[in-house]
Amino acid sequence: MKQIAIAMAVLASLANVYAQKAVPVAVYVFTAPAVAGFVDQDSQRRADTVQALRKALAKRKALVNVESADAATVALEVTSSSHEKTGEASATTRRGPFGELSSRVSHDEAATVRVMLRVGQSAYETELVQVGDFRDNWRGGGDWTDAANGIARQVEHWVKDNAAQLAKGAE
Repeated sequence: MKQIAIAMAVLASLANVYAQKAVPVAVYVFTAPAVAGFVDQDSQRRADTVQALRKALAKRKALVNVESADAATVALEVTSSSHEKTGEASATTRRGPFGELSSRVSHDEAATVRVMLRVGQSAYETELVQVGDFRDNWRGGGDWTDAANGIARQVEHWVKDNAAQLAKGAE
């Protein structure tokens, strides 16, 4: 009899733990369609970033991709995916074929992704920005993939920080 009571208590506590487990937040990722149906470099890069971001979000336990805005709790609009100046510069000095020195200064640019995070039908929105790490290219990640992974990390942190408020909205 005592063993049955202990088993029931253990099962009840396990059920409580599973009940408290967080449900993944539904996220819809999109970008504005190309103007008049024409595809240019900017719209193609944003579309590629949407795919990379969906792939990065799929690796996050607190998030789940959905195929429509209606099914989403959080919507992410990729507003920009471009090379932006980092504010840093690189200088290169070379010796020419006749011994003369020539210097060149180039301003560094990095893959930068800008995303607008919106919550359901509320008026809340915030911009997330991530700069890709060009040093990750040698591992096969690439700066665009790194930027998408960074945005996914930011979204996951935001969801965890706002879990209580998101749960209120779901009620």
